[in-house]
Amino acid sequence: MGRKKKPKPEHPGMTPEEFRRWRESMGYEHRSDLAAALGVSKYAVEHWEYGRRKIPATVIKLLECLAARVDRQDQPDSPTPK
Repeated sequence: MGRKKKPKPEHPGMTPEEFRRWRESMGYEHRSDLAAALGVSKYAVEHWEYGRRKIPATVIKLLECLAARVDRQDQPDSPTPK
């Protein structure tokens, strides 16, 4: 008998509305601004915001990294990356 494949753990995901609110709350006024930060097209961001495409787990991880970067820059004692 063949080995049973383990299911891949799923990232909790993000809804299109959560994605849009995250973009706006992080100061990315335009979709193209976030697209540039993620290295994707503005159309990819638009598809995710309108729910036309599922938001990839890798993109969600990148959003977490961007948020952490902003948090570090807001702290007065943290060194600013050059």
